[in-house]
Amino acid sequence: MPGSWEELFAFGPSALDSIVAVHLIHLRTGKFLALEFGLTIPYSSPKCRLWTPPAFGVSGPGAFETVATTHTNFFCCGHAQLADGRVLTAGGGFLSTNEAPRNADLFDPSLAVGQQWNNPATPAESSKCP
Repeated sequence: MPGSWEELFAFGPSALDSIVAVHLIHLRTGKFLALEFGLTIPYSSPKCRLWTPPAFGVSGPGAFETVATTHTNFFCCGHAQLADGRVLTAGGGFLSTNEAPRNADLFDPSLAVGQQWNNPATPAESSKCP
């Protein structure tokens, strides 16, 4: 059965400030954590957003909040949502040595915007994308 895709809206606060969500994580708060690839190496993810989708039957993109993160480039990271609602990310974008950074980061959606990320540990080994 043939089909087609249609862009409903630019994913961001405006068409000029839209992002490509490489990772999109549905949080227990009903919001989504959107992680975009970083353009600066190492340790920079220029856009990390919390997205609140529009209510059912309401048109438009919903609401976006920028979440500051200067520690990890989240491109190619692994992530998992923990039982308590926090999100664990591991690894990230490649360094100039073609190795992923040895980062582990926790995102806590229950904290105020700007205070959600912390870096609890540095894994012993780095990883590479297949």
